[in-house]
Amino acid sequence: MRPRQDLAELFSTFLQLETGTSGRWSHEPTLRRSILRALQLQPNQAAKATNAFWVSYWLEQHRQQHSFPSSASVSSAPTSSGHRLSQHHLLAYTQEACYWASYRFHKTMAQFAAISDQTLADYFQIAQAQFSKVLAGFFTRPGSHP
Repeated sequence: MRPRQDLAELFSTFLQLETGTSGRWSHEPTLRRSILRALQLQPNQAAKATNAFWVSYWLEQHRQQHSFPSSASVSSAPTSSGHRLSQHHLLAYTQEACYWASYRFHKTMAQFAAISDQTLADYFQIAQAQFSKVLAGFFTRPGSHP
């Protein structure tokens, strides 16, 4: 697996595990268009070149889509596609971390082959499936808002 290089790649590609521990990056066109559009609209040239800026940006988008007033009309409620877009940008960003955490866990569990027949791909899927819980937990901790 080669490391991803630029911001558009970091926030718009997903790891596709092929065999064993190898994988390739798969581009998601909707996310790619979204991050490229956001990069063009961001006036602060220095900030927009950093990963930290864009992680904070997508976390803030995600948070705003979950914190509208309960008296808000249906038309002002966040769209599920907007919610998914920010969440998917963040999920794309965390692909390498999910992979390496899954890799280490799989390596540990392989020592106990009698109790675990899960593959690296299984653990990677589990890590990705739990991502919404990670985001929910992130916003419940004091001081965790971007």
